[in-house]
Amino acid sequence: MLALPDGTTEVLSLPAGLPLGLSAGTFEATQVTLPPGATLALYTDGLAESRTRPLDDGIAALRDALSSALDHPGTSLDSASETISQALRQRGEDDITLVLARIRQ
Repeated sequence: MLALPDGTTEVLSLPAGLPLGLSAGTFEATQVTLPPGATLALYTDGLAESRTRPLDDGIAALRDALSSALDHPGTSLDSASETISQALRQRGEDDITLVLARIRQ
């Protein structure tokens, strides 16, 4: 997922594949241009999906949480990551991972 400097978010269109580290399967390389000031969010499915929250609802919630957490200039990525993780955590149903990377201006 990509959070743009204007506060909008977009789900990147990437080819489906196995999660990294799961198997020795093959992966298709994709090149994406990331604008200065954008934040790239990499996450596991446990952050967006649960037994009680469908994936589409979880993606929408993640987009909202990402946009809201990065809304204030100067917010650290550590702080934003913690805010997003706490907002979307689902009672320990699944392990979650969230990595945020900001593209320099």
